[in-house]
Amino acid sequence: MQMRLQSALTAALVAAALSGCSSSSSSSSPAATSISGTVSAPGGAIAFNAPTGIKRFFAEILGRPAYADGLGVTSVGGGVTVNLIEIDETGAQVGSVLATATTDTNGAFSITVPDNITLGPQYVIRAEGSGSSTMDAMVTGTTVDVDPSTEATKTLILGSVTTADQLAALTAESVDTLQSEVNQVILDSGVTVSASDPVSTVVSSITSVGDSDETVTNLTTSLVEAGVITGTVTDTSGTPIAGVKVVARDYGNWVTRAATKTDADGNYTLHVPDNMPYIVGAINPTTNTAASAWWSSACDTSCSAANQFSAAKVDVAGSTVTRNFKLPAGVRIVGTVTGGGSALLQGVKVMLRDYTNDQPVTGVYTNSSGNYRINLMPGTYTLAAVNQKSLGSYGGGYYSDSGVVSTNSQSTPIVIASGTQTKNMDLPAGHIVAGQVTDSVNPVTGMSVRIYSAAVDATKGAFVQAIRTNLTGHYRIVLPYSTYDVKARGQIIAALDNTAGNQTGQDFTANVGTVTATLDDGTDPVGQAKVFVWKVDTSAGTYTFSNTGFEISNSDGTVSVFADSTGLSGAEHYVVEAVMDGGQAIATSVYNGAVNLAAGTTVTFTNGSTNDLGAVSMDPGGVLTGTVKDGSDVPYANAVVQVRSAAGGNNRIVNTRTSSDGSYTISLPIGSSYSVCAMATSSSGVVTCAAGPGVAQVKTSPSIAAGSNTLDFQF
Repeated sequence: MQMRLQSALTAALVAAALSGCSSSSSSSSPAATSISGTVSAPGGAIAFNAPTGIKRFFAEILGRPAYADGLGVTSVGGGVTVNLIEIDETGAQVGSVLATATTDTNGAFSITVPDNITLGPQYVIRAEGSGSSTMDAMVTGTTVDVDPSTEATKTLILGSVTTADQLAALTAESVDTLQSEVNQVILDSGVTVSASDPVSTVVSSITSVGDSDETVTNLTTSLVEAGVITGTVTDTSGTPIAGVKVVARDYGNWVTRAATKTDADGNYTLHVPDNMPYIVGAINPTTNTAASAWWSSACDTSCSAANQFSAAKVDVAGSTVTRNFKLPAGVRIVGTVTGGGSALLQGVKVMLRDYTNDQPVTGVYTNSSGNYRINLMPGTYTLAAVNQKSLGSYGGGYYSDSGVVSTNSQSTPIVIASGTQTKNMDLPAGHIVAGQVTDSVNPVTGMSVRIYSAAVDATKGAFVQAIRTNLTGHYRIVLPYSTYDVKARGQIIAALDNTAGNQTGQDFTANVGTVTATLDDGTDPVGQAKVFVWKVDTSAGTYTFSNTGFEISNSDGTVSVFADSTGLSGAEHYVVEAVMDGGQAIATSVYNGAVNLAAGTTVTFTNGSTNDLGAVSMDPGGVLTGTVKDGSDVPYANAVVQVRSAAGGNNRIVNTRTSSDGSYTISLPIGSSYSVCAMATSSSGVVTCAAGPGVAQVKTSPSIAAGSNTLDFQF
């Protein structure tokens, strides 16, 4: 019999998604009077002294749970010895047993802690099995459950800790946060165990998937790094907020480097690699309605940065850096994620983005009841559910008033100015799409894999979801039954149909060429530009353009894009374009300042090599906005709005798409006039942007001025 091992997830994920206060105390907190918890293992008795004979009979009669939390591990029942001990940096016991207890018929225990003990992660609850078999859980509070996942978390931590001082410096909050990430990786990877598997086998499986996960690996190694960011999280009245997740991410590329939670006094400490810049965010899922925010100087009075692009750089160089958060009054979005109308889905990531510019705001995971809760600043948001579980059978999607939809352009904007809104999402049946990205030899870590709808209907070409590869170059996502185009590293898997079953082995293996650049506006770096690579074909006498993919520039303006040089033939070549569609006052720009794609300078991609374009300056822009509506004055979602330098011929500059409210936004160079048309999706391939079937209108705009410019369309 095969069972999933996802032990002790409930407590950890509830703490991450719903907790109103910290479930742990720091290593400097007063000694607890007792520690209680449960012990669970594969099969409930593997290498442990579970009751036998008449004792086991009565244990079953008295209601011993079949599977802990229904997640694949079983209570060990009564009679298992549980000890409180101190360990050293190798995990070996220090001194004698400090306190002991025995589990009851439900596998529960309670240990009285000696008065002279100040608890912290250097102490563990150890469940003693037969022979030398044991399972540990680091002490992070007065409730400590012991199972293979807690043993794996300890193993991962001790793989980084090398001295007794480093072990003693660990905080309960950082260990708890890492445990939550390990639990999520178990859910995503679908670790399976047999009831007869020894604990060591299961622990090995968990540590293996943890070692391949970027976040788990970074959080583990950062625990002992020399750089320190510390501070206090309060609301604007000065009230400390416990249980807020504080995250440090690399300034340039937003890789999560360290994470912890605030303690009962609102304090946090993050260890990060020294001599590096970061952004720091406070993500609040607690009962206190203060908004989540990213640190900027405004946090001295009231934080104002709702997304990562607005965060200030935090330089860490040789000394402790203090960054306090005063979180402003916020609003709250709550809900439940189900599948097929009834299945409560645990471990689904609920993502929020700014609806007006698509900038990521924050995300949380659903708990064991499928619930989520997040506090944020008033605004207009897009809500998405991303399911990456390897045993998942429900595809992620976007919230809309009519039910979950597949593409972001179909989502209903959530406008929230005050109070709480409930947004439930019921996910449709789906299958997995998974594979690996390599450079033909080595795995490519952290590479974006973007999925688009390829269905021949109103969603053709629309963006669905994006995920990053892990440390072994693998990606996995569960998508509703449909046909998709999957793009990564300058390559495409076209018309992938996942209707019949899971589509694994969808690999990207070409040793493609890389082009790098650093974007600026003449002074400052330009982040969040979508840098596209276009294949331009002039063989038919009229230019045709096909997109090979895009990447987004980092906060420091750096970007790398990819294309396969062997994919060119005849009169084909590549051009590069930086598109600004988030309301920025920086113009969309074809490389080398060309007025349209056809005039763009050829950019050379050489497979296996990197071509650095150096600093690329982008001109100031005016923002063109508007709406597209049908003949009944109803907003037209997912229409293609195409901008050209003249009405016909080879003058295409850029395409963008309307959102569910029919709105679009694109930034263009100031001072020029343009020909702009709105097209139904089925006509998006037209090359002249001339009036005709499926084309709403062709309008010649006035010269684009600085600031906002409006141009509306109606079919």
